[in-house]
Amino acid sequence: MARYPQHQPSRGAPLHYARFLEDIPALLLAGAAREHMDKRGWFPSIAELRLEAAKLAGTLIFDPRQSRELTERQLFGIQLKLRGEFSRGVGLDEEAWELLIAAYTQIGFVGTAEALQWRLADYKKR
Repeated sequence: MARYPQHQPSRGAPLHYARFLEDIPALLLAGAAREHMDKRGWFPSIAELRLEAAKLAGTLIFDPRQSRELTERQLFGIQLKLRGEFSRGVGLDEEAWELLIAAYTQIGFVGTAEALQWRLADYKKR
């Protein structure tokens, strides 16, 4: 928190972060946190940490035994983050989109993966 003195987390935030990041190996999560700190000046969201870890590991699914419901909620959070970044003009993170599409396919959400593939193609045209 010393790196982000202006950030005041809610009381439940540490438990929330722990629940949604517990499947990521500690060293990988630490690397993701370092990557985020090197690139950005704000406290990372869960989605941002998962994306950084995914880029380091090459996958968004860190524990295949994790429940599909929890995994789908995490992926949806990442999807919203990526869509928001694009709509705000932050840019198109193609690597993150490809990891997201692969993760949806891996958990059996093939229709969602295909829809995201179309969305990515559309974003690339803009």
